[in-house]
Amino acid sequence: MLDTIKPDARPLYAQVRDILIERIHTGTWSPGQSLPSEMSLAAELGVSQGTVRKALNTMADDSIIERRQGKGTYVTEHTSTQVLFKFFQIYEANGNRIEPGTGKSKLKINRASKEVARSLKLKPGEEIIEITRLRTHNNNPIIDELIILPRKLFSGLELQKNLPNTLYDFYQRDYAITVSEVEENLTASVATKKQAKELNLKEGAPLLVIDRIAADIEQTPIERRISYCTTDNLKYVAKLR
Repeated sequence: MLDTIKPDARPLYAQVRDILIERIHTGTWSPGQSLPSEMSLAAELGVSQGTVRKALNTMADDSIIERRQGKGTYVTEHTSTQVLFKFFQIYEANGNRIEPGTGKSKLKINRASKEVARSLKLKPGEEIIEITRLRTHNNNPIIDELIILPRKLFSGLELQKNLPNTLYDFYQRDYAITVSEVEENLTASVATKKQAKELNLKEGAPLLVIDRIAADIEQTPIERRISYCTTDNLKYVAKLR
């Protein structure tokens, strides 16, 4: 059955956007797959081509789809390089981009605290997967990272022996979960005894804390990531457009 536009107070293009996003979310169109033409979508949904174009433009702005000159419109497919370029904002002090590696990691099942549950829109006590790992640069540890995932979305992940260096392309490829946006809160902290040992620092050394919530294309939180970053010769760079 075709999707239909129903009476709604929202602009028409927003309703079209929701229909197209739902198709991506349910697998009608897979990552890397081309979408039908604007004309075809407009005819199918009973709206103008301009309405479809506006919906697609907002989706492109949110990196849900990408337009390829002369080729068409495609569902965004995460790659390792693209994930690092878009979602990793730590640079060397001289401005050079860092491509972090992954050191030792550990994974365990836990229960969501009230605070974690609130941040991921879960019920307190729901099962979560906790991943702790070190990120490295030139074989030196630079980030002590805690990643929290709803277990119900990532069934079987706890059985993975070796997680890949970049995770968002892994989420998309193995779990059909596409990270569309992230929100980050930055604070300052000092290294605990354990963190100092992990990061080869003195206890009490300054750290940058990046607390991130990642959401999928339907704006559902799917990951919380808390990164404790060293500050020697490193900087956080945010590019606003």
